[in-house]
Amino acid sequence: LAMTRNGAGGRTAEEMDRVLHAPGLQQLNGGLGALEVLLEKRSGPVRRADGSAAKVELHVANSLWGQRGLAWQVAFLDALARYYGTGMRLVDYVKDAERARAQINGWTSTQTRGKIDQLLPEGVLDVLTRLVLVNAVYLKAPWEHPFPKSLTGILPFTRADGSTVGVPTIRTTIRGARYARGDDWEAAELRYAGNGLAMTVILPDRGTLQALENDLDGDRIVRILRSPQRVGAVDVRLPKWRFRTRARLDSTLEALGMPTAFTRGAADFTGMT
Repeated sequence: LAMTRNGAGGRTAEEMDRVLHAPGLQQLNGGLGALEVLLEKRSGPVRRADGSAAKVELHVANSLWGQRGLAWQVAFLDALARYYGTGMRLVDYVKDAERARAQINGWTSTQTRGKIDQLLPEGVLDVLTRLVLVNAVYLKAPWEHPFPKSLTGILPFTRADGSTVGVPTIRTTIRGARYARGDDWEAAELRYAGNGLAMTVILPDRGTLQALENDLDGDRIVRILRSPQRVGAVDVRLPKWRFRTRARLDSTLEALGMPTAFTRGAADFTGMT
């Protein structure tokens, strides 16, 4: 969205700024550019507290795929190169939208080490497409406190309807871990090797999953993330899972206050071409 904002004007830009809570385009670009640099610095060789060596791979990739033959604005391209580290890749949606889709999917698969191999499903691009902006984040990181393979096994997992199913589960006891207990949830901070990154796992009490999801807005997430405190030890059990989802954001962004960007004939992205 921030990359797109660099080509927006008029009411379209004003609505985007309000929804993104952007103090200004330069501040938005500078802040997100700095965040990307900060994340990239988390990647590389690290050492655990016990002295053992490990490697964290964290890669943020941005790309633009524009229609060949269009005159793209220099200021637009310069901003994206400076703050988001990307240039314009030219494809031909008019003559061969499916080939363009294959190129974009191939690039995304390479950037995510094959984890996202079909970012764009068949038919999503057509002769009217002029620009596709892609963001991909890849993270592969070992734990600061590894889970012993000897403790991995099939354990019961309770589903939302109360039934159980056996799933491969890793488990360990982390001493000096950070843990919190709320009214209807527990949370544990699981750190990756080097202590530069962490995953906070939130476990709702039985029967409260839907209520927690409904109430899990930005403010509450921040409160939960700040809650864990160091304790003696935490017994951690995590099931192995694969999660994929697809969501359209146009209606959500319209409801948040930026309908003009999705209105044909009213959207103003003249700063791009």
